[in-house]
Amino acid sequence: MNEVMEAPNAEASLKSLKQSFEEKGDEDAIYTEEALAVNEAVTSTTQDDQETKQESSETDPEASQNTSTHVDVSDDSNVSTSEEESKAAPRLAPLLYASAEAEKLSERAEAQMALVIHCISRDELGFAGEDMVNLFNQCDVRFGEREIFHRFEQAEGKGSIQFSIVHSFEPRHFSPETILDQHFRGLSLFMKLPGAKNPSAAYEAMVAIAQLLAKHFNADLFDGERSALTQQTIEHERQQIVDFEYRQKVAAKKQALS
Repeated sequence: MNEVMEAPNAEASLKSLKQSFEEKGDEDAIYTEEALAVNEAVTSTTQDDQETKQESSETDPEASQNTSTHVDVSDDSNVSTSEEESKAAPRLAPLLYASAEAEKLSERAEAQMALVIHCISRDELGFAGEDMVNLFNQCDVRFGEREIFHRFEQAEGKGSIQFSIVHSFEPRHFSPETILDQHFRGLSLFMKLPGAKNPSAAYEAMVAIAQLLAKHFNADLFDGERSALTQQTIEHERQQIVDFEYRQKVAAKKQALS
């Protein structure tokens, strides 16, 4: 009998994607080290942005002063109005967005193969949108085309799409205006071939993030046939990708010779 792929196996898959890292051993801390192991570029990018802003502030003091906000608390009516407006306004999710230079799904050739992992919550309430967005941001999973999430081969949401993420149930898309206050019963991660320039790496990233979701959000993983995701299934799909790439290379050589 095949052993069902359990969420705690996430670390093993992550180590195969990135260099090994030291675990904190803190079960109450969500993702952190594991998410950074999937994508270290987010942290370095943030640091670069902060340094750029600091340099800008030093060279242009007036610009720095203009960006500051002063609230006059002497007027109680203004404070009350501000609080009411804050409560009434929807919380806009701090999403990372795909770059304008990123690949579009609509530009791809017709798919010849699709690999899917369904991540279904054990809790009837589902995944909290705010926690989900936090994990996506740390893993450089970005909101983009078709109002769904994508992970790209290059940092900052550039390059070819590795895989995409949709809500497992209708509606399949997400709304930045409501996602933080919503719960989602399940997420479906999928990649299509031909697609990413390095499909094997794309699949490993998809599996790793699916396992992170399952581990931290108390969920079960299923394959494209809605059967429990097993290690045997993962190995089989890895081989499918290798076989697909081989067929593509053979076809390209034949076309070049004709």
